[in-house]
Amino acid sequence: IGFAIPVNMVKSVIATAKSGGKQVRRPWLGASLQTVSKEIADSIGLDRPVGALVADMNPKGPAADSGLKRGDVIVAVDGLSVDDPEGLGYRLATKPIGGTTEFSVLRSGKKTQVSVKLVPAPETPARDPVTIDAPSPFTGATVVNLSPATVEEYSVEGASQGVVIAQVAPDSQAAALNFQRGDVVMSINDAKIETTRDLQKTVGKRHYYWKITISRGGQMLTTVFGG
Repeated sequence: IGFAIPVNMVKSVIATAKSGGKQVRRPWLGASLQTVSKEIADSIGLDRPVGALVADMNPKGPAADSGLKRGDVIVAVDGLSVDDPEGLGYRLATKPIGGTTEFSVLRSGKKTQVSVKLVPAPETPARDPVTIDAPSPFTGATVVNLSPATVEEYSVEGASQGVVIAQVAPDSQAAALNFQRGDVVMSINDAKIETTRDLQKTVGKRHYYWKITISRGGQMLTTVFGG
């Protein structure tokens, strides 16, 4: 089976490789999107559920800067239709960093055009990767700080605080306890984890038990392990 890869996406990968980059930078919208339900489609006059509904925005992101509003429904990018949030992500992924793109938006039953800057997600704070080697439930895991860039890269949902598990070594304690790439470690024994150094410091101490709260796929999970 053959798959067509958009030429712009190929160009982006090649440009990244030539510049010595390890990751392909893709445009960042800075917005949380949701699927348009039948009820929403009916309420805004759509014949069928289509588009990506803007549910929330990063106040410093390109979506907010462009004038997009909560409740807007994005139905096209540069004249190409958008069926759902995944479709919007695909359209943006084919765009190179720099310049702008035009969104066709439904707002209060009327169609309007919005110009959005094509910028990468910021690496703020810096990733500051730490690999945990102290005996703990996280032994063998590498974590990075939470930022717009890592939220995009690891498909983090619903977490605004914590550190992201970037990698889990095979046959490690972290792997045995089913910690996964993209999990966000939010607290240990009810103490918030804000940075990778917080986690490194916490696991370096002796604990009689480990009460760990993570975010996975937008859901909060709390588990207790023996010390």
